[in-house]
Amino acid sequence: MPDAVQAFRLLLLHQGDAADPELIHWLKDRMDEILGLGPWTMVGAMGAIVIAIPLAIGLFYYYQQRRGGTL
Repeated sequence: MPDAVQAFRLLLLHQGDAADPELIHWLKDRMDEILGLGPWTMVGAMGAIVIAIPLAIGLFYYYQQRRGGTL
């Protein structure tokens, strides 16, 4: 059986849950212990990352257009 067909079948059999809630809780507790940051600090950091990625892509595109180069 070709790999593409086999990969598609595996996708169909994949469990629909996003993640194990116990694992997520454990990871959150470990991150809080290691980093010592509050929950709002993490929300702010993740929000900054979410905003920074498309902003960086836009700035890269703008820079490339000003140089006259092609991607």
